Amino acid sequence: TSARQALAELKLTSGQAAEAKPLVQAILEADAHDPVGLYLKGRIALAENDLLQAAGLFDEAIGRNANLPGVHLYLGLTRLAQGRTDSALDALREAVRLDNANQPAHLALARAYLAEQKPVEAEKEAWQALQLNPSNLEAAVIFGDALVLGRHWAKAENAYGAIIRQLPGHPVGYVKMAALRKVQGQSAEMASLFSQALSHAPEDLVILQDYLMALVESKQEQQADRVMGEY
Repeated sequence: TSARQALAELKLTSGQAAEAKPLVQAILEADAHDPVGLYLKGRIALAENDLLQAAGLFDEAIGRNANLPGVHLYLGLTRLAQGRTDSALDALREAVRLDNANQPAHLALARAYLAEQKPVEAEKEAWQALQLNPSNLEAAVIFGDALVLGRHWAKAENAYGAIIRQLPGHPVGYVKMAALRKVQGQSAEMASLFSQALSHAPEDLVILQDYLMALVESKQEQQADRVMGEY
């Protein structure tokens, strides 16, 4: 059964819910109340966007064994998808309590806290996720965004600067630093950063639009006309 469980989890992680189904079915045929089997069946329901069934299966699995961090993580993700934030945060906090090295749970918490406008909590959870995986781009972005939300400009600048140093060919660090400069009212620097972002993603029309707006804001209309002419 443990080999089936591991294989089913692997299939689910690589987005192959259909291939996981017969494995999970076999686990639950052997024991209809197997908590890992119920959890895996919940993962399949979640992959199929059946949130109600997924939540029910995760709750049932927790009723059988409350010490599986993965079940609490996925219950939390399901509750977030249902818009039940308080319940989601409880589940995600329990996942972290059971396994403090649970990077996806820290990241989900950081994302949820940021959406709830709770910068201190978002910063803490994003930092935890970064400690577990320093190359996690989403964690790095949320960490910086939480610092901006908390109005810690210098720290946010360091956070976004670290993304640029780590991924100099990726537009996201420049875009985030540009957004920070906008908040700080530094429109010329903002335009320069959007220009760098655009050089790494010339097909990105959102970045192009932001760059043009920044040029107009910083009284560089001629440059804006030139850029428009190139497109």
